[in-house]
Amino acid sequence: MKGVAIYTGSDSGGTGDCITPPTSVGAGPERSVKVNGKPVMINGDILTPASGNTPTTPPAPCTSPRKVVASNTGVFVNGKALAVQGDVLRAETNIRIATGSSTVFVV
Repeated sequence: MKGVAIYTGSDSGGTGDCITPPTSVGAGPERSVKVNGKPVMINGDILTPASGNTPTTPPAPCTSPRKVVASNTGVFVNGKALAVQGDVLRAETNIRIATGSSTVFVV
């Protein structure tokens, strides 16, 4: 079981062409569906890009765009798949949703 992804906490941080530390997912959009009082994350949500550095010498500033790619195929909100902890935010740098609800899960 994976916790429902909600707008609280952070992502996993990224690797590859733009190394980013764990970054807040932000407050999120106003949404009628909430878990633990926070809006849920759904497929296609666009988050503020994460700031980091390239793995070059010397490092250069970079940003990684973040967009929710929900893996769940059975629960939908407003016609879009509900995201869960561990879902991808950017595959190229392996950024994922690091936190989720500790009380509401998708099986």
